[in-house]
Amino acid sequence: MNFKKTITTAAVVVTLAAGALMAQGLRGKGPGSFMEGRGQRLEMLATFLDLTPVQKEQMEKIMQASRGEAKPFVEQLRKGHDEMSAAVKAGKPDAELQRIAEAQGAIVGKLIAVHAQGMSQAYALLTPDQKAKADKLHDQLKSRFAGRFGGF
Repeated sequence: MNFKKTITTAAVVVTLAAGALMAQGLRGKGPGSFMEGRGQRLEMLATFLDLTPVQKEQMEKIMQASRGEAKPFVEQLRKGHDEMSAAVKAGKPDAELQRIAEAQGAIVGKLIAVHAQGMSQAYALLTPDQKAKADKLHDQLKSRFAGRFGGF
């Protein structure tokens, strides 16, 4: 497979996946949306980890701060998604597709850092027993993810 076809395929997959995630709810608050799901995720975590009301409130604050910090990056990803789609449809050269893909990758890296910082703050709130439960949950999710995507 030549380089252009490989990069085009990868770019299309990434932009479609990012677009699908954004379309699923970063825009709305309806059933199945990201906005609805985050409240359910916090409730599920609170139950699973047996969070105190104070811990739950602190976690919500951390999540709100992370969302605020991530918002400009999400908007940049949307713009990059549109740019990549237009470039693919226009048959732009490999170098242009590579430039757009690298720019999108840098933005995803910033989102990962925001997420990791929030997770670190949340993890620091947990008791040793809660950390053990959180670690177990993380390992289960990691193994489930690895099973679907070929291992990590």
